Amino acid sequence: MKRLVLCSLLAFSAWSYEYKPGDWLLHAVLGRSVTFVRDDATTIGQNILAGLEGEYMLSPRWSVTAAIRPTFGESAVLFGLGVGGKYRWIHAQTPLVPFAAFALTPSFYIPTVDGFKGHFNLGFRPSGGFEYFVSRDLSLGLEAALTPSFVFGGNTRNTLEASIEVLAGATWRI
Repeated sequence: MKRLVLCSLLAFSAWSYEYKPGDWLLHAVLGRSVTFVRDDATTIGQNILAGLEGEYMLSPRWSVTAAIRPTFGESAVLFGLGVGGKYRWIHAQTPLVPFAAFALTPSFYIPTVDGFKGHFNLGFRPSGGFEYFVSRDLSLGLEAALTPSFVFGGNTRNTLEASIEVLAGATWRI
């Protein structure tokens, strides 16, 4: 009986902490964004950042991603999109998988109070974090990202904006 349990645990660890080429993943994230460089006409204030990301595995380590990340703030909604790639440092012996990602991030600033003007941002998003496999098809994770972008339109000075994002989320293999 002990051998059966041991063999089952070893078999579980051999297949549970990896992705295969062709796997599709779905991420749901929730977190905060703190803007530290901005145009005076584009403040968003306290906020909640939500997101949904699809991912296609090209290899066990590399994937391509597409995301929708709206940020809901006191004075505006920032409707963010993203297209990029992700690399994972996978070790079959451990359920903790660190990753690094990079994405191009167009977004639309939509004010919800008078006195602010809408505009378009075009930027990029380097990020890093880790995922912890809870089961073969479910992992939980934390991610931090830097999101610099250029501002266009809306009576802005066409300046640079930048923020830091901290997100927690879940990933499902579908």
